[in-house]
Amino acid sequence: MKFLSLLARITGKFILKYFENGNLNPSETQLKLLSNIIKHNRTTKFGKNHNFDEIRSIRDFQKRVQVSDYEYIRPYVQETINGHRSALTNSKILFWGQTSGTSGTPKLIPITKHVIDTFNSMSFRILLNYIKDFPEKAGFLDGKWFLLPGFPLLRYEKDGTPVGFITGIIIQPFGIYYWKKFLSPFYYYPLKYLSIQDSETRFKKIATDIRGKNVTYAMGVTSVLINLLEKIVKYNQVDNLLEILPNFRFTLFSGGSTRNYIDKFYKIVGKKIDVREGYFATEGSFAIQKHEKPVMEFVYDSCFYEFIPVSNGKSSSERLLINQLEKNKQYMLVISCYNGLYAYNMKDIVEIVSTDPIEIVFAHREGVIDLADEKLTPNEIFTAISEACKNNTCGYTDFSVIGTYNPKPHYIFLFEFKEKEVPKDYRAFLNDIDKNLQELNEVYYFNIAGPNKGALIEPELWVLKLGAFSKA
Repeated sequence: MKFLSLLARITGKFILKYFENGNLNPSETQLKLLSNIIKHNRTTKFGKNHNFDEIRSIRDFQKRVQVSDYEYIRPYVQETINGHRSALTNSKILFWGQTSGTSGTPKLIPITKHVIDTFNSMSFRILLNYIKDFPEKAGFLDGKWFLLPGFPLLRYEKDGTPVGFITGIIIQPFGIYYWKKFLSPFYYYPLKYLSIQDSETRFKKIATDIRGKNVTYAMGVTSVLINLLEKIVKYNQVDNLLEILPNFRFTLFSGGSTRNYIDKFYKIVGKKIDVREGYFATEGSFAIQKHEKPVMEFVYDSCFYEFIPVSNGKSSSERLLINQLEKNKQYMLVISCYNGLYAYNMKDIVEIVSTDPIEIVFAHREGVIDLADEKLTPNEIFTAISEACKNNTCGYTDFSVIGTYNPKPHYIFLFEFKEKEVPKDYRAFLNDIDKNLQELNEVYYFNIAGPNKGALIEPELWVLKLGAFSKA
């Protein structure tokens, strides 16, 4: 059946033109969007506390709403859960999207219709731009789409709202999104295996089940998807993915830069295939790779964007707009959205590689170490090490933590121990750090011992001579 590829070739350019209307005049689109967000949420508790009804301009907004992180809105989230439905947003909260938090406590992000619609439309834009550039390759739509989501339902909060991971939520056919049920014949979606507790058994089941499926397209979080594809190759005892999925030809990655993974991905597949990247997060969807060039462009009708200049690793207090950005400069991304995030600091650093149009690459995240979307914070690392030191009766003069992608993503802990306070068993000490991090950071656990086991491998311990750090 060639239905989807034919439909995309016939209607794609018209749909794409509709989607791209908001990008024709970025500044105008951004101003209109901010005005609508303020108007929509001015009667919320947050809106009243920050005088939304007095905001008439971007300058007014910047005066009344400070740049903040999740801890600033956490009380409003808790009020919403406690029953005050309009504490943060007037939009109906369909789900709480769970992600790791800087304090060690998971963040719950309001997932509204706008969040899901934006994710859907931006995914479509990536695919339609690809088909526009390469109409002869549209046939990948007619095979099976390998979707690798997180758990769409982890639990219910006490307000009755389900909590899940955004990658699982956005493909669920619920409510007004029941139309997604009609796409299910095109999906290869191994949700039934994700509940298997033993990760190796789960990987083997998926590796066996996927054989014979006409998988042509895959979409998922970069580190998690590549880890699973590697397991599929391993458990099928083949040299590369194309030996069991010969029609596999396109992949859409999300959740961080692909630059540290792409060569390994091509090796797993067996040859270089077409890939595209989306800047998607639980908080929202921000930018997409439109063409073959490995850069992304902002989508201006998704969120209102502000940019804090970063120089020599330090950020300023300026809040710049999309028309004030400079080429080859780095900026911290700040967003405001319908779902109740206002001047919200994503703590993501992006680099501007072009200003006409604005093209970006993802540089890094501030204040965290992040190899596979686990976003380890200094607080989590210090807590894990402190507990391990207590348990092993040892002490250190200094330490450092680095991440590496060789041979697979993992952390290296470098310690300079006090002369008479060395751990009796280095392996036990390292295992305690690892175990503590798994308890403190859910995504770290998922990636090293849980459903995505193998996305991270066990950490290393390097013991340095006394005085090594002072000589460095």
